[in-house]
Amino acid sequence: MKKELIGILVITIFSIFLLSSVSALYINEVMPHSNNTYKNEWVELYNDANYSVNLSGWLIGDISSNDTLINFSIPAKEYALIADNGINNNTGCSNISVACFELPNIGSGLNDGNDTFFIYSLSEVLVDSFTWNESLKSSGKSWSWNISSWNTCVPTPGYINNCSSQNQSNETNESRIILDYPGSVYDNKTNFTVNVRFINFSGLYDLKLDIKKDSSYLNRIWKEEWSSKNSWLDDFVNITSNNFSIDILTILDPNENISGSGTIQVKIRDKNSSLFLSELLNINILDGSEPEEEEEEESDRDSRIDILDWPDEIRFGEILWFDVEVYKGDTSKYAVYYFLEDESGNEISDSYVFYLKKKDSEFEGTLGIKLECLNNEGDYYLVVEGLGERDRKYIITKNCFERPDIDSDEIIEPAVISYARETEKNKEADLVTGSSISDRSFGFLYILPWILSIIGVLFIIYLFVKKFK
Repeated sequence: MKKELIGILVITIFSIFLLSSVSALYINEVMPHSNNTYKNEWVELYNDANYSVNLSGWLIGDISSNDTLINFSIPAKEYALIADNGINNNTGCSNISVACFELPNIGSGLNDGNDTFFIYSLSEVLVDSFTWNESLKSSGKSWSWNISSWNTCVPTPGYINNCSSQNQSNETNESRIILDYPGSVYDNKTNFTVNVRFINFSGLYDLKLDIKKDSSYLNRIWKEEWSSKNSWLDDFVNITSNNFSIDILTILDPNENISGSGTIQVKIRDKNSSLFLSELLNINILDGSEPEEEEEEESDRDSRIDILDWPDEIRFGEILWFDVEVYKGDTSKYAVYYFLEDESGNEISDSYVFYLKKKDSEFEGTLGIKLECLNNEGDYYLVVEGLGERDRKYIITKNCFERPDIDSDEIIEPAVISYARETEKNKEADLVTGSSISDRSFGFLYILPWILSIIGVLFIIYLFVKKFK
């Protein structure tokens, strides 16, 4: 009897400890770029428990790579940092006053514009993760957890977050303009595409795309004809959804050779002359007098997107499964979006995304799109686009049944973002799913220790009652 009681008691105490140590630790701040005092990338954790938490053997990383923490603990009610060893001056943890774990890179090196950081416990429980899709490098700010949401704030490694009202930028409700464009372009009138994604906008807007070097405007954009430099295009974009994107064809047309570092920015204005700006970003301008044979060599490495297999007909409320092959060639773009659109180009489904970051990486596999239960029968198109490429396939879509016959285990949650792990050319890429749990809500794995604890306590009570009955 004593052995049984001791065994159950040990299990109960361990379960309670496991739950409390996991749920008490969370990601508090993320610095995904080197434009800060320490010239390195870092992630700040906070231990809200009343005891030290040992993170030895825990797994941290981003969507491309991960690392294991060794001999690392966070004291009770304290902050701690995971930092790379400094992009410019190898500072690492040398100037940090709190517990700090130093790595050559966090994951594969945090991507400022779009990445995910995660942390898993020794028992392979996902403790916390955070996904971002906006560049902060030019502002020098970090992503900071503030009460109930992520905000862009003044960096405070090892201290309470500084998210005063003038520094906050709410990720969920803020209107944003996100650019996806080639990292390098030629100054010889070779056209290229800039993808512009509008978050939380609606209506008709004038648009201006500026590529500049010093004070000189360099580019023209296409709308029935090539525009003048430094000019607004009236009624250029009609934004019909909260997550709306367009491709803008543009060229550089300088008066002289202007190779070097330039800037790119998109501006829009509504009929009330309210002005909205994208972040001012860098773009590399190349000398256009490249040898012809080199251009042909680069063309051999063009990206491609091919939808291989898809249904001719589907019904709203079902999951649209399809096979696709994506190859990333010589381009700085890495996002691949897939969704269902109507004949006018309006997105009908949620837009899903995965990423290929390394050149000559590829993904071949099956993807799914969860269609809402709509009664809007008609002709639609399956679209996969990104990396400067786009493929579109025609699908007849029928009205939804009142009770669509879908296995609940197969349903893809709209909030889930699909990632493709980069692989070298001709190697198969695995598809990984993940999403931010920045709302600090915990799933079944977090409830499991509580269930075990309750079962243990009830069993102890049962043994006592049995003994003295």
